Amino acid sequence: NSETQFKYIKTSIDYALKNKKYKLAALAYQKYAMEFLFKANDGFGNKNELIKQGQLNLYKAKYYNSLANDDATLYNIYYSIIKLHNILLQNQDSALFYVEKSYALAKLKNNTYDIFTSLVNKAEVYKHQKKHLKAIEVLKMANELPITKYVNKSRSVNFLFLSGNYRRIGDYKNAYYA
Repeated sequence: NSETQFKYIKTSIDYALKNKKYKLAALAYQKYAMEFLFKANDGFGNKNELIKQGQLNLYKAKYYNSLANDDATLYNIYYSIIKLHNILLQNQDSALFYVEKSYALAKLKNNTYDIFTSLVNKAEVYKHQKKHLKAIEVLKMANELPITKYVNKSRSVNFLFLSGNYRRIGDYKNAYYA
């Protein structure tokens, strides 16, 4: 259950801080933040208060990751911030800002899967902005990447998003064949 999950995460945070394991602290705070944001998104409790708690824990995650200096963890934190701004806060400009940061980090590390994921996130933001043609363009770019990690699931999600964006502009032929 959710309360047990919170307890385990809090225990991880306490352990990480006591032992100066900053990467673990950053990951635990990021997970803690996501639990608050999932609750807010699913309608459990006071949405505004849950979002505030999620934001606070994401800032803590960023802080402890700055001490650990771990790019993979930073990428995950950016992912959570993107979801927060795009879905819960409906602030797509901020979401795009963090998409660009995650994309730049993925490019710097030459991580094809994270580049792919950043492009899909960008397309999702465009979908929320009702910029479906831009979303389609970005999803096509993502589809051309030679990913080797989670290939079937990633391609499936990409095609599902591509199809949905074609459908939203009334292009049912491409929606069907996407």
